[in-house]
This record gives sequence, structure tokens and C-alpha cells, in this order.
Amino acid sequence: MIRKLLKRYGVRIGAPALVMASTLLSVPLVRAADIGPLVSVAWLKQHANDPHIAILDIRSDRKDYLERVHIPQARLWDKSKTRNLVDLKGIGQVMPTAKGVADLLGKLGVKSGDALVLTNNGRSPQDVTFATRAYWALRYYGVNDVAILDGGTGKWASDGLALSHDAAPTPVATTLQQGVPSVGAVSAIVGVNQAYILLDKQKTEFIDARPTKVFLGQDKPPFDPKYGHIPGAMSWPASELFTRHPSKIKGFQEYFTFKNRGEIESSARAHRVNLNRAAIVYCDTGHLSSGVFFAWREILKKDNLKFFPGSIRVWGEQNLPTAMGK
Repeated sequence: MIRKLLKRYGVRIGAPALVMASTLLSVPLVRAADIGPLVSVAWLKQHANDPHIAILDIRSDRKDYLERVHIPQARLWDKSKTRNLVDLKGIGQVMPTAKGVADLLGKLGVKSGDALVLTNNGRSPQDVTFATRAYWALRYYGVNDVAILDGGTGKWASDGLALSHDAAPTPVATTLQQGVPSVGAVSAIVGVNQAYILLDKQKTEFIDARPTKVFLGQDKPPFDPKYGHIPGAMSWPASELFTRHPSKIKGFQEYFTFKNRGEIESSARAHRVNLNRAAIVYCDTGHLSSGVFFAWREILKKDNLKFFPGSIRVWGEQNLPTAMGK
């Protein structure tokens, strides 16, 4: 059936990709070349009412979604109610469960065959990395037809497009097949034990995506067990990957978009990050570092970076060493 549909639309595809096309979600065939990993506001404006596009707005809670306005078609992904997707005590990879992801998408009314567009406030680099963290959780379980709205709802608002304070209609819940991580997805994720082994071998570059003061040990979030950074790590704050745009829209004084390939490469050089060396990126709990992972893998199109989602929180809980200063 899949082969016949692909042939009808003139899409040539090999056996491995055919298998991928029959996993958890499949991109609408008439739009296979349009989606992800980043889509523009102009693109979403054209497709917002498409029944095969599900816009998911990742917010801290329902109040923020309603009071700070949202794209009318966007469904709320309430981050405060999805923390249980991740078992921080699991120590291993700190990734959501397959059931958790399938159940969440089902509650949001996502149907098999839908393409997903993730949006966020876009008012800070951290807002954007909430979307990149969700992006990689989805990709991990085979949801490949997913994109991030560059600039988020802040860019949408600044372009003068329609906004809403109303709750989106309650979606009809669906039941989705649980995804199974591919070999490539699993190999791109590093647990704490593997991270420590690679550090000991000194053949892998560690990149710290947190703010400089946190990297230096001058400050730390309350949930980090220790001050400082993984010994030998290079500092490349995730905030360096974004361009700030001022906005005159109430509630959106500014918004952030990803820098282009050349700008990201220039930023890496400025922070002495070798983009050609095997590397691991981390932060506090895997949010900021997911932004670096996204830029490296999806914008630079390089596959030599691994993601340590447990980051310094799990590292510190295992009482592994940290370093202060540069």
C-alpha cells in the first residue's frame, strides 16, 4: 500500500525509509518535502488549517497559554503535566517512555499521518529549547515528521497574524502505536556511565550549553547537585545559537530565531568548539543542550555530536567530578 501511494506521488524511496514510513507517524505524502526540521511563519500561515498539520504549543502551563495568547489552531502541550514522561531517577538516559509519548500525542488528538509543528513563546532561548527537547523526544521514538516553528509564537505575533486567548477545542483523543527507537536514535543518546567512560578516554569533546556563569561555577540552578562543569568541557552557551529580534507586540517584547549555518559555525570557532571532532553536549537537565544538538545535527547536518540528556544533574547525583573556572 505504501509503495503504491509513493509511486502515485512520484516519490522514490528505499527499503529502510519504507520501514520508517510505517512507524509511529508518517508525513503526509503530498507534503513530504515541506516539513522540518524548521518551518517559517510564512509556511505555517499557508498550512495552519491543513487537517494533516497538528500545531503543538509547548508552554509552562495552561495559564500562560491563555493569558499570553497563542496561534488559534495550536493545541496546548502543557509542560507542567508532562514532566512525568521522564523518570529522573532512572539515571540511565533520562528519556521519556514510548508509552508516555504515544499517550501524550493521543490526548492532543494527533492522528497517524499527521505532521507536527512545535511552537513556543519564543521570547527567550530557553523557550526555544523546550521545543527542541520535545523535538528530540519525538524523533527518538520514530516521529520523524516534526518541525519547529522558527521564532515561535513571538514571530507569528510580530508578523501581525491572528492570535487567540481562547482554549483550543478539545481534540478527539486518538490511540497511537508506541514507537521503537532506531539504532541510530539510540546511538546518539549517551547515558551517564558512557559519558564518564568517554571522558576518561579523552577522545571526545564535551560541550557545556549552560550560561557562562554556571559553567564557571559562579552560579547554579537549585536542582543542580554541584557547582562547576564536567572536567575538560568547552563552554558554548545555547543562547549563542539564536538571533534576538525586538517586537512591539504586547507580551512579546522580543523573540528569538535560529542563526544560519555560517553564523553557527562562526560562533563555534569563537568558543573553540571543534565541529569535526566527536563530541557530547550537556547542560542541567537536557533542555539547553537539546538546542545545541538540534543546531549541530539539523542545521549543520553533522552526526558526530551525541546528546547527554541526564546532563549535570545526573552526573552530580552520581557524585562524579566537576571542575571550576575555565
